[in-house]
Amino acid sequence: MPALLCINTVSAVTAVSLQPEGDPPPALITRTAVAERSATQYVLPLIDGLLKETGSTIGDLDGIGIMAGPGSFTGIRIGLSVAQGLAYPHALPLIPLSSLAVQAAHAHHAWGLIGNDSDKAWVVVCMQARQREIYAAIYRATEGGGVGLVGQEQVCEPDGFHLETSACPPPASLLCSDCPQLAEELCIHLGLRPAASVKMESNPLQSMTALAALAYDQGRTCTAAELRPNYVKDQLDYNRTVQAHDS
Repeated sequence: MPALLCINTVSAVTAVSLQPEGDPPPALITRTAVAERSATQYVLPLIDGLLKETGSTIGDLDGIGIMAGPGSFTGIRIGLSVAQGLAYPHALPLIPLSSLAVQAAHAHHAWGLIGNDSDKAWVVVCMQARQREIYAAIYRATEGGGVGLVGQEQVCEPDGFHLETSACPPPASLLCSDCPQLAEELCIHLGLRPAASVKMESNPLQSMTALAALAYDQGRTCTAAELRPNYVKDQLDYNRTVQAHDS
């Protein structure tokens, strides 16, 4: 397992984690802010605390995982700026991760479905955006503990989600959401009867670290200069290149 720092400033509560290098990997060390919407105030002290606890420096890391969105616009910008600032002096690779992909991995882990070919290996992720808008996407579990995006990540109202033919999930897929009513409307629109519903994890650092390590091992990283936010509305091609996919 590579030595990875992961940063999440997209959620309401800022959190960071440090995965020390080792095989088998040592326990993940995490830190969470004590107040909501406080990324600017807490993210650097949290990181500093992790490094001091482990006797590490930024230069000892193999890479930095960063939650690149979708989510809080301000949080995304803060997180990316911090990751770039830490990585640049040491030429560390950055691993941008989609918030939706990480939640899909969380749902798969919750049901023990990593790499499983069952219907529940498909997961529909539905995250509250603004008013009646949602961020939504469909993922499948892939080998090695990854998640593969099927179709595109979208921001829309529940009945506006565009389902490509190749992205049609089985009726008994998993559902992962933080907005039950809108998620129910999305499922009706897609003709789904979820086999199970998994509540979104506010800070899924275990799943984030697992995806970051997989991406690092597969060489799916970028430089500080190449790092881009994942606003979804921009329809960045980035979606298909920053998380695990079927080989």
